[in-house]
Amino acid sequence: MTFREKFGRRDPDLSPRHDAIMWWVDEQLRNGKIAPPKDHVFVSVEWESIIPLNSDHGRLPIAFADILATYQAEPEGFELLRIGFEIKPLIYSIGELLRQLKTYENLDKNISKWVVVSAANELAEKAVRREGFGWLDVPEGVA
Repeated sequence: MTFREKFGRRDPDLSPRHDAIMWWVDEQLRNGKIAPPKDHVFVSVEWESIIPLNSDHGRLPIAFADILATYQAEPEGFELLRIGFEIKPLIYSIGELLRQLKTYENLDKNISKWVVVSAANELAEKAVRREGFGWLDVPEGVA
């Protein structure tokens, strides 16, 4: 349970469309249709990976990365590269989305890049890319 959920706020993104997009991203990653970063090979996909807040009380789950992809440097390198995918069936506010991404970026320094996955949205994509995050359009036929 996240802090948001403790205070009675349900995540509006969680829906059947969100799930369909998650399956689509997972399939794209596993089939190599989302190309791995240069000089890296695909290792794994993890759904709803916890982004913790470290405190005196331990690691408290504050949020979740919808999908976390892990890549390994090749050949047989030890460096792991982690990319977080934030699934957005609908973007309610560009500002809120950027706050969310910047919070995640600040909380988990082991995730190298964040990518928003959403339906084509020119203004949101422009803002997201300007702030240094990635963007991936979901095809219309998904969900």
